[in-house]
Amino acid sequence: MSKQRAKGTRREKGWLPMLQRIWPDVQRIGNVKGPYDMGDYIGTGDWVVESKHADEFSVPAWVRQTAGKAEPELKPWVIFCRADKRKFPWDLAIMPAEQAAMILEVIEKLTEKWRKP
Repeated sequence: MSKQRAKGTRREKGWLPMLQRIWPDVQRIGNVKGPYDMGDYIGTGDWVVESKHADEFSVPAWVRQTAGKAEPELKPWVIFCRADKRKFPWDLAIMPAEQAAMILEVIEKLTEKWRKP
């Protein structure tokens, strides 16, 4: 296994605890190619979930690849990515703006009840 692939595999496994809080049965599926490739994980409901670990973010290419897997079935998608922490200290989630807005709307409505005296 190449050094880059090993780093990606570690990162895919590293996201599992966070993903299991959302989808308890989520599993990393590794490298599936062709029409059966629906992301790096199974057990994520309707979501296509990808994981990336790279020194340089190739966001347009990642989005084309992930959206291409999701669009035939109109599935929501998200890409979790990490760079070298010395160069970029944050983990990121990339998703379509409309999806992010819907999620923020739900969160806002839920927390609105807690903020009211």
